[in-house]
Amino acid sequence: MSSTQNLLGGRYQPIHPLNTHVAGQTLLANDIQDLDHTQCVVRQLRFPTRNPMTRQFILGLLKKKVQVLKEIGQHPQIPATTAAFNDDQSFYIVQEFIPGRSLRDELASAQPWSAADARAFLRAVLPVLAHAQQHGVVHGNLKPSKLIRHQAADQLVVLDFGGIKSVSQNIAYKKKSFVPVPQSAPAQAYLAPEQWRRQTRFCSDHYALGMMVIQALTGLPPEALPSAQEPTLQTDIVALLTAIPDLDAPTSLLLTRMVHPNPEQRYQAAPDILADLDQLQSSQSAFPELVTQAPVPLSISPSDDSRPMRTQKWPWGLISIVGLAGLAGVTGLLALRLPQRVLAGQQLQTGQALEADDPEAALARYNRALELQPLYPEALAERGQLHLTMGDTEAALADLTEAIALAPEQSTYPYDRANIRLSVGDIQGAINDYTQALQQDAQFVKAYVNRGSARAEWGDDQGAIEDYTQAIELASGTEIQAAAHLNRCLSYSNLGNQSAALDDCAAAINLRPSHALAYQNRGLVRRRSMDYQGSLQDYNIAIQIEPNSPDPYYNRGLTRQSLNDLTGAMADFSQAIALDPNYVFAMYDRGLLQAELGNYAAALADLRQASQLCLDLGRTGCYDDAQYQITRLQAALPVAKSESN
Repeated sequence: MSSTQNLLGGRYQPIHPLNTHVAGQTLLANDIQDLDHTQCVVRQLRFPTRNPMTRQFILGLLKKKVQVLKEIGQHPQIPATTAAFNDDQSFYIVQEFIPGRSLRDELASAQPWSAADARAFLRAVLPVLAHAQQHGVVHGNLKPSKLIRHQAADQLVVLDFGGIKSVSQNIAYKKKSFVPVPQSAPAQAYLAPEQWRRQTRFCSDHYALGMMVIQALTGLPPEALPSAQEPTLQTDIVALLTAIPDLDAPTSLLLTRMVHPNPEQRYQAAPDILADLDQLQSSQSAFPELVTQAPVPLSISPSDDSRPMRTQKWPWGLISIVGLAGLAGVTGLLALRLPQRVLAGQQLQTGQALEADDPEAALARYNRALELQPLYPEALAERGQLHLTMGDTEAALADLTEAIALAPEQSTYPYDRANIRLSVGDIQGAINDYTQALQQDAQFVKAYVNRGSARAEWGDDQGAIEDYTQAIELASGTEIQAAAHLNRCLSYSNLGNQSAALDDCAAAINLRPSHALAYQNRGLVRRRSMDYQGSLQDYNIAIQIEPNSPDPYYNRGLTRQSLNDLTGAMADFSQAIALDPNYVFAMYDRGLLQAELGNYAAALADLRQASQLCLDLGRTGCYDDAQYQITRLQAALPVAKSESN
């Protein structure tokens, strides 16, 4: 018998891992409380932060998401969700284990499908998508490995519905990230174009399903399928389908519409595809709703100037042949290029002078500098920072990446790129870049502080404490010392050392007595220590220092909720929203509090606003859960009205 200490949730005995990802892992386990020790799948999802405010919000979303999974799991082709629980570090979901063979394995070992095989496959899977769509659920990560043919029932079962991982990954970051979820090269074949921009829709699942069918019809490996990132996507797909022997035109047109680069041109709901399949079955010649369209390029092809430049190396043997005459020619060329460098430097300096008052003019100067001297890392780095200021994060990352390649000995370039990666949620990438900066400059104090912040976001508070400590020892200025103490305060608190946390927060306050965030962090530590009155006092001071900041009001509202001062909490949430109408946490929590107080109309208004904010921020999990709360509240309204009469 295994010790209960080794059991998950006191009940589930891990057998071996099935999958590991950034947010956690998936395990095969035995349910030891079941007489037959039934096998099940346990999905571990690590909390992305230990901040109790954020974790409370995430935990609420996850629990509601599990309820949705239980509802859609009533379909025979979706694994049943049987339980959910959490500990200090992670959230766990228990689901039915489906024994069988994945579609990925079937495709790897089978001959190419016929058109009839393709249509039969679509009829088998589309009803599952239709069922999920009725509950507002998008799969978002559909690929052959997620489809299992049940060895007993001999039917395809779709795994991993609900986008649970995205809840814990996305909710920690307010900014919308352009960086796609990391995928292996084969898995990228099934990502629709909009998913590379962090936009997932019902028709994104249709794209993935259509690409699976095209793979099966052609017998191609996934790596050889057309890429959604290529502007020739539609043309490539049409060419592939045209080359398939005996593929009838209606089926080809149906698939073309399923995988159209423009999501607006795709089928918007699974029942619509099923309806056209039924029409195909009734009459191969009658297919009026499918219209052949000329291929439309997804985007303008990049110009030659935008392609990465290659350096050319002289073969060693040619040096002796060229001789002194050739070397003299090279010297002459270098002399001719000297004015170009001087002019490029002048353009760079002018751009730096213009940045504050005229960013567009500064950008033009940086562009000109790079036209004069394309391999100019200083200009690339400056232009990257300006792109970031102007809101073009992708261009900023591209410029800094090229600058790093040109000047790998520089510590500031990877540091700047790390800051951008941290801001968009690429935590591991940020940690790697901060480490590269520190390898070039071991005294780079800010890099220690920011790498500590990245490690803390990643859940490595012990590593964060080591970085903050190093920064405190190296820093000479009070501002950096205060920041390191302040951040170390939170990491100590996350590890349960509230005494050390309070000491660090006090040190930060002593170094910068007028820093509102220091009082906010100490207020958080005091709330964790159940010193609610001390917590309120700190938040009151933070509000006095920064009366126009919404954060201390929201945090004070949470403390007041802990004291059961619901009226005070409502007032604080409302003030946070008044200061920042887009404060989604305050809007969501106020909506739940309104519902708790019986103010159903106000609750619905807040939750609808929170839902829209989540959508605007690109956080589909947050949006789904706000919608779920709205649905539950609307369902409860008739009951509430009848009880009040």
